Amino acid sequence: MAIVQTIHTVRDWMEANICSKVTLKLPSDEETAETYPYKLVHPAAFPLYFPGKDLLPPTVPAPIPSVCVEFLEGADDLIASKGLLQLRLSFASWNPGLHGPDMVAAKEIAVRVVEPGAENIGQTIRAFNEAAGTYVRNADGWQDVWNFVDLALRELETAEYINGLRICKEEPIRFGPFSADEAVIDFYPYWWAWISFYLEYGINRSKPKYDNML
Repeated sequence: MAIVQTIHTVRDWMEANICSKVTLKLPSDEETAETYPYKLVHPAAFPLYFPGKDLLPPTVPAPIPSVCVEFLEGADDLIASKGLLQLRLSFASWNPGLHGPDMVAAKEIAVRVVEPGAENIGQTIRAFNEAAGTYVRNADGWQDVWNFVDLALRELETAEYINGLRICKEEPIRFGPFSADEAVIDFYPYWWAWISFYLEYGINRSKPKYDNML
């Protein structure tokens, strides 16, 4: 087992099995207009560190939304020929509030069908108008990061192996918000959470040869 290889293996697994299944808001910190446009993207997966904007891969538009695979500690049991590696997944998302596509206007509108050939021509149908040009600032964006975490937990808890490395279920899979002095860290409109878990691997060290010393 190589530490660097394991971190990249878990990063690739996260990208394929978790990041590809979710879309989150891409930050638009420079926008000030009421419409506050935004895009939805798949979160990126990084090994060990969150890169700065100037160090991003060409295919990644921003450091957030993302998950970072971090190495916490390891332990080798040489008698049992196995080891444990504790990893932490750090999740980050951005959401300052409700944007137009997130909601529909409360005002109901009536539309009369006048298109020739339509089955319901002459009838009046009712619909809700999407509030495409609105933006409502709120503190509900934290739900994005926890939905991201919930998906990762479901995948980790149902999988047995990550590319040959066993997910060690004898140890708890832990998760929580980032905190300092027992208070949840507030970086509004950025939201953070983490999962930690253990991977088990086999140890197959080559014994040194002492034949020339005998």
